[in-house]
Amino acid sequence: EKPIEPDVLLDAVSTSMSSSAERQQSVAEGAVLASRLERLTAREQEVLDLIVEGNNSREVAAVLGISPRTVEVYKSRLMEKLQVSRTNDLLRMMITHRLRAK
Repeated sequence: EKPIEPDVLLDAVSTSMSSSAERQQSVAEGAVLASRLERLTAREQEVLDLIVEGNNSREVAAVLGISPRTVEVYKSRLMEKLQVSRTNDLLRMMITHRLRAK
């Protein structure tokens, strides 16, 4: 309503700009991750999907009919391509990515 207090207007504009910046950063991060995911081979993507479902290397190996050591090699390669160093970071990244996609 008019007249508006200058401080109230400035707070509203500041809040809006902060929200917009956060959304833009989130979209940019999603695009970067999508670009990294495109670099995965079909087999690396299968391994990733099974890991995100909560399977360990032995379980992934059994599902795919490969050795647990081979799963570790695929996992190492996909983590390098996605630029993460720990499985927990990988899981957090993928969960966040999938939530954004919804």
